[in-house]
Amino acid sequence: MRICAVLTLTMATGILLAQQEIIPKPQTLPWWWDAVASGPMLEEASGLTWSNWRISSPFGPSDKAFVTVFPPEIANAQAELGPDGKPVWTWKPLKSPPINGHKVDFRRLAKNIERRAVYLDADLTVDADSLLIGRIWSDDGLRIFIDGQEVLADPGFGDKRLSVPVSAGVHRVLFKVSNGTGGWALQTRFVDGASLGGIKSWEQDPTTQAAPSAAERKRVIAAYRASDVESWELYHLAALSPDQRDENANKRLLDLIGRRAESLSRARKHTELEGFTARVVAAAESLGLSDGSVNALQNRRAEALRQLERHSEALSVAEMQLAVVTAGEAWRRWQLLHARCALALNDTAQALSDVRAIILASPEPNDETFAAAVMQAELLADTPEAVASAYAVYAIARDAKQMERAVRLVCANLKTADGSLERVGLFLDYQRFGPAGRGEAGSSSPMSDPIGVTGRQVQDAAWRSALEGEIQAPVADLAAMRKRGYLKMHLGDTEGALKDFATAFRLAPFNERSLRDAAQRCALALKAHHGAPQVIATFLDYQRFGPKGPDGEAGTADDLTDPLQTQP
Repeated sequence: MRICAVLTLTMATGILLAQQEIIPKPQTLPWWWDAVASGPMLEEASGLTWSNWRISSPFGPSDKAFVTVFPPEIANAQAELGPDGKPVWTWKPLKSPPINGHKVDFRRLAKNIERRAVYLDADLTVDADSLLIGRIWSDDGLRIFIDGQEVLADPGFGDKRLSVPVSAGVHRVLFKVSNGTGGWALQTRFVDGASLGGIKSWEQDPTTQAAPSAAERKRVIAAYRASDVESWELYHLAALSPDQRDENANKRLLDLIGRRAESLSRARKHTELEGFTARVVAAAESLGLSDGSVNALQNRRAEALRQLERHSEALSVAEMQLAVVTAGEAWRRWQLLHARCALALNDTAQALSDVRAIILASPEPNDETFAAAVMQAELLADTPEAVASAYAVYAIARDAKQMERAVRLVCANLKTADGSLERVGLFLDYQRFGPAGRGEAGSSSPMSDPIGVTGRQVQDAAWRSALEGEIQAPVADLAAMRKRGYLKMHLGDTEGALKDFATAFRLAPFNERSLRDAAQRCALALKAHHGAPQVIATFLDYQRFGPKGPDGEAGTADDLTDPLQTQP
């Protein structure tokens, strides 16, 4: 059995998310909506016909490809040939246009697609004067021209919405899609706004109002789906009665609610965000959602209030939910939100109490406990506990992203505690080279952990007593042993933690999942005890080759010892 693990330290890069414009939701669903089957996407609504699609050669490279006016934007532009007789740019027929949900990927157009622009155009035939409604997804920027007039310009990646009046007849529509780096694609869905016209007349009692024809239903459904696919699905799921909606449908409903809340948040549509989250929470019980689903909706609401900087209201929601949810992942999530709200309200004592409660109650490291440990380290940055609290974050860091955060915290708190950068440099070198230093193990340049055993240990008497109280609880099973080891890492007793995790590893059931999880915990404990990640490789090699090492012969230079039984 082969166990592989990789630990890397990376530098984070910021990602700027383009703000998305949110359009109003479609009108209220007609009374017959419950009877609609959720089948495949329908074809484009009647009244619109697309034809004669073409695609241009790519233009660029240019750092201003989105705003540069290339030849296709000029009226009656035709393909051009250069002095050598080869085309400078040209139009080609496009057999699979980016409408009705089909996605066109432009990455095959050229070897180098960065800082480029490409054009598509088509004839749009409209049966009668109407409102052209479109939902468009582009990667990256998009400009749309109808009969030479620009009707949309958005330089960002993602969803765009279009609503523009068009007269009956044939119109030339030009799409310009620019690319910075990475993906380059276009996907659209359009509908004739006239097909939305009959909805209100259908919002009547079915006993007095005849059901619409199949053609009318098709037009309206297409309009909802084309103008806002996620809203359509959200409304459709919400309209189902509890006995019609299974657990998968409930999960999808929550997912869509989360996406809408996130979109509203990114666009900073504060009024819409507040109203939306309040409405979905108020409707949760009437929709027949489970207690877990209602809790998830309340969490969305509280996060929305926190993003709106209404921390007192968010704190009240958290306190109300903590009275209902008393254990488990949901409790940890609410306790963490409570801590963040308390901190925003400058109640640092309450925030510290909250995050320590999460640490004490958690069975092992997870996202909430890591976030709680980080908050504790930040709250104790200017105290004698600074280095120990930062090292606890380092001890439970499970991946490259968490390791980066942990190393930064340790460095910051070392600098604060020492008033100099000497130990910061030593700690970073130790992370890079490990105990062997810049040479090989046993050479003349070994390194020692600049923090050491004493620097990891908790000094605060109250916090130390709380941790020790949990650690001294009877150990009835492997889960309790793992929790004890985890709490010992927070206490700074990394040797004790390593012993507990090593015992749990040896007693773990012989199946892939149990062994993998136990090995990962041992890797955490080895990193915490030795103060550097390099020893993890020795542990993995020992599991793979055993004491005889890679050559399979005892008494040779590559023999290995079990790192779970050795001390630095």
